[in-house]
Amino acid sequence: MGSAFSLPHTHRLLIGDLSTLPEQEQKLFNLSKYVLDLKNEKIGTVSPDLSIKIVALDEKKSDEIEQKKCAESHVTINSVDVSCNAIDLETSDNENLNDVISLFYLLVTNKPYYFSQTFSQWKSFTDFSILLPLMCCQGEKRKIYIQPVDSFPSFITEAEFNINSYGGSFDFFGLLKAMMDIYFEGMTVNLLPNIDVMQSKWKIKSRLHHKTQKKQYFVQDFYKSLQKSMPSDGRCIMGISWTDLYPTEKLNFVLGEANYGTMSGIFCFGRYEPKFYDPDTHRDITEINGKLMWRILKVLTHETCHLFGLQHCWYFQCAMNESNSMQEAASQPIFLCPVCLRKLQHTCGFDVLSRYKKMLPFLRDISEIYPIPEFLHSVKWLKKCIEFIESSANVT
Repeated sequence: MGSAFSLPHTHRLLIGDLSTLPEQEQKLFNLSKYVLDLKNEKIGTVSPDLSIKIVALDEKKSDEIEQKKCAESHVTINSVDVSCNAIDLETSDNENLNDVISLFYLLVTNKPYYFSQTFSQWKSFTDFSILLPLMCCQGEKRKIYIQPVDSFPSFITEAEFNINSYGGSFDFFGLLKAMMDIYFEGMTVNLLPNIDVMQSKWKIKSRLHHKTQKKQYFVQDFYKSLQKSMPSDGRCIMGISWTDLYPTEKLNFVLGEANYGTMSGIFCFGRYEPKFYDPDTHRDITEINGKLMWRILKVLTHETCHLFGLQHCWYFQCAMNESNSMQEAASQPIFLCPVCLRKLQHTCGFDVLSRYKKMLPFLRDISEIYPIPEFLHSVKWLKKCIEFIESSANVT
């Protein structure tokens, strides 16, 4: 490969050895080097050729000028977790696409690059975790299982979605499977029959939420039960529940969790977040709208990525950013940053450009069903990313 892709040692730790990848892929992954070159960057700085924008603030800085720049860049500063909502969802479709969307929004914190999970850290962790199964002659497992848990309302089970780009009409769980097929291309995704917790031998602790008086399951009780129900050829299993989950007795709600030790996880989407619950204004979910669909696809892919060993990301605005609320989770992209994408690509073995080209018409069809800003922006982002990968520009 050309010298443009010769990486210093620190960048190899961050992103891994790119020498065996096609140059088009190397160019995209090599954008991650900007994580290492932030000493003099300012909030709002843009690299127009590479579509990198600096959007987050060092946690120790708080002067009014920096705060104003953050506001202009649509950045939300959290005292505990540096996060951002840098997507300009109000921009007109008629504006030049290259001026509207940056490929990646770079997070700036006062932490060293290795504070977040580098590729080398991820690879060492996952290589060790799969060593024992291989030594036991079980071979590499490449199937993801989706496990619906308990019943779902009729507007979920009777829903149909016309996704022409992916073969026609899908029911709700078929749509989720199709999304997972594309997102984790190279793996096989299978949908398991619904399981009734009460009728099964699963021992899942439950309680009534103190405000909503709705049933909640203790999330950690699902891990081993899901692991036991996973077929022997499964790499991981993700449960989907309409019933709320809670992580500890002191905490009131969790959207979803994944446990790498058991290769299992579960998430729920049946009600709005209990901590915002107001009995005078609250209404239960009675239909699948765009906001709900976006939330479901976001959480499903995020939690499954955890089962591939990916930890929360502090490098870019990324699908693997940590979130502490539904609103925060919904503000984050559904796409992985270069560092996290490299980890998933290394495991699944997909061609990045081919994957994005399959994802584009799929999300375009969904955006026609639910034309909300999140899906419309995702379609624009994919177009720009594909254009960048296919362009002749070099990253040096």
